[in-house]
Amino acid sequence: MPGSPFDWNDAIVRHGRQVVVALLARRFPLDQAHDLAQEAWSRLISQHREGRLKRIELPGLAVRQALFLASDERRLQARTAPLPNTVIALEDISMEIRLLSKEQLTRAKQAFDTCSTRSREVFQFVYDNPALKHGEAAAKLGISVQRLRQTLCEVRSHLRKSLEDDTL
Repeated sequence: MPGSPFDWNDAIVRHGRQVVVALLARRFPLDQAHDLAQEAWSRLISQHREGRLKRIELPGLAVRQALFLASDERRLQARTAPLPNTVIALEDISMEIRLLSKEQLTRAKQAFDTCSTRSREVFQFVYDNPALKHGEAAAKLGISVQRLRQTLCEVRSHLRKSLEDDTL
């Protein structure tokens, strides 16, 4: 198939509008729809040159490629979207809530201190290194992934119970 004659320019002229319309239907702005469509066509041409396309069924193939790129774009936007600005001034929080929060922190700290030294080390290491996947963290700590996850669950459960318990 590489090198087989196919007029991509003609295909883009004939089907380009349908690809853009499919993206507009997914509520992408016109300029972004054009960019995604162009990227889809570019990828299809590259795949054709590399011999990775078994069949070229247009416009479906181009629409699917563009929608795939669009879903990637949406995922990227969701991951990089700024969090809403919900800063609350300390003076806006009632004294009762402040005391309750301080009490909960104290209870959680006391409960955490009752965990074994190794459990505290594992828990702290994982939460101090949020970019590490569990497998990577387990390897650095010299334990199995299953043991790491079990330890995290046990510590979290212990902390939750301490916050629910009124006798601590």
